[in-house]
Amino acid sequence: MNRKGFFFIIVAFVLLSYILTSTYFWVRAIEMEESRYSEAFRTSSMEMALSQVNEESVGEYVDISARYAFYRLNHHSIENPVSVPGGVDIANEDSLDGSELENVRLAMRELVLSGTAPEDYFEGEPLEYSENEKLVYSLDGWKNQLNASLAAAGFELVELSIDEGSFEFNQVNFTQFELVFEMNMTIVDSQAGSSTSLHRTYDVNRTVDATGMVDPYIARESKNLDLEWEGESVLVGKPVFIAPYWEDGYEALCSGGENGPCYYEDDGSEGQGWFYGPVVMAEDASTVPENATDNYILAGNYSAIKSTPDWDKFGAYILTSPPTEENSDCPGENDQDDTFSPVYYDGDCDAELDTGSNDYIQKPFMVYEGFDIGDYGGVDLQSGDENAHKLLFVAGANPWEVETDPELKFEGVSVYNIENLRDFVMCGYYMPRNNSPSFLHRMFDLQGMFNDELPAYDGWPESPWGIETTAAGRWAGGNLVADSWDAYSRVDVEFFSEVENTPQNPVQMIKGMPGNKNIYMCNMEFGYDPNLEHVGHFRLSDWAQEDREEYDDIYWIETDDSPDVPENDNTGCDNDEQANCELD
Repeated sequence: MNRKGFFFIIVAFVLLSYILTSTYFWVRAIEMEESRYSEAFRTSSMEMALSQVNEESVGEYVDISARYAFYRLNHHSIENPVSVPGGVDIANEDSLDGSELENVRLAMRELVLSGTAPEDYFEGEPLEYSENEKLVYSLDGWKNQLNASLAAAGFELVELSIDEGSFEFNQVNFTQFELVFEMNMTIVDSQAGSSTSLHRTYDVNRTVDATGMVDPYIARESKNLDLEWEGESVLVGKPVFIAPYWEDGYEALCSGGENGPCYYEDDGSEGQGWFYGPVVMAEDASTVPENATDNYILAGNYSAIKSTPDWDKFGAYILTSPPTEENSDCPGENDQDDTFSPVYYDGDCDAELDTGSNDYIQKPFMVYEGFDIGDYGGVDLQSGDENAHKLLFVAGANPWEVETDPELKFEGVSVYNIENLRDFVMCGYYMPRNNSPSFLHRMFDLQGMFNDELPAYDGWPESPWGIETTAAGRWAGGNLVADSWDAYSRVDVEFFSEVENTPQNPVQMIKGMPGNKNIYMCNMEFGYDPNLEHVGHFRLSDWAQEDREEYDDIYWIETDDSPDVPENDNTGCDNDEQANCELD
């Protein structure tokens, strides 16, 4: 072989090898650069995807998830009360440290995370969302939704978890709860051979507001009343609304606290009976619908009232003019004229009423010379008048007592403004009370924690978020329950404990609360109007009346006993533990 040819071949081979080697390294360099670029691009894409899952968006989702979890837990506890952890004896504690709520916290954690709370947390069945609820309201469901979106870009969410040690669910207000936890999230690139991944940690701190949610205690216990309406059972869904003036305490209800006892406004000089309702001046009497006059107090001087058409159809009267007085044959005594139920003195100087006179009435009335209708406000629910003028007046004796002893008419008459109190009861507001169950405690089976012989929940440990309300309405009276329920205290924890009048724990009837406008409504008999019957009756135990720091008489009005006839104390609680609205 020609040596030159051989040398050429060797040189060509070396050059080709060099070129191929150079090309290989060049290609590899390009591939490595492309790989690095691809990794950077994938990482950038992943970060862009994760940028949509930030503290704000996580917080917004947790808001939805946590509120729904609390709603479901609260509703579930009506028939499946939350169980108290072992070793915790609420009934024998002086105060509560929050350990009794551990199962509430654990149930909330599991519901937020997975939509399932096991039966260990309840006295009854476990709580589990439907598959659709889990997808929409749990973090596991959110993880599935995120994965569906990330899969299109070749990514996978491999971790979305709650650090169990960081989870807290604490009450920070009467209807507000703070939810705190640390959430971990990890996303990986699902492309073959990729090692790209990102990890994020989110510190979640949200507030769950339970305002307007049903009181589980009242709903649970109402089932035991066997309430029925048109053949179907009734479960009372009383929403929890804290009174807007709760920070001022119960004294905020008192309109006349500066002038005297709670709700007291003024005095009249004489009168009889008691009545609560809107007032209309005689010159405006024509504005009252004909079918509503018996609910109104007609006010004006004697001649103005007597000249009002159908004046005698009104429910009660305020005379703004004093009686005309004429000398009688009895020293120091004057006969009355130009007033209602005028008193005169007979030959034996005994006080008498002319029961045959057109001025003799058996309805409530008072003489109130300083009356100014503008001093009283309120809303008339029957007419819808938001600028009504309403008051409660209470005389020292009822009409039949005045007929027996006419001089009882001269007993003083007290005037009260109870609009704030009426609104409190009729709106179903809740107010703070340390020795009443909190919202979360109402998820427990409260009735099973105490000996039935206890007169009330006076053994409930102190809690900073305790609340109470009143049992008022057709579900607590009227034709939905037996009339025997009318005998129970109307503070919620006592009503369902069937705390009734006993020598050991008097439960006394109180007039005018919340719907008894007059003596006749107070004494409705079954069959007269079953929808209203007993709705307005209101009783309280001594415990409920007297266990308040500022105002013991917040739910009731008490006047001094008559010095001459003690049993004629005509409001609040009588000495014989009978309300004067009871005819017997």
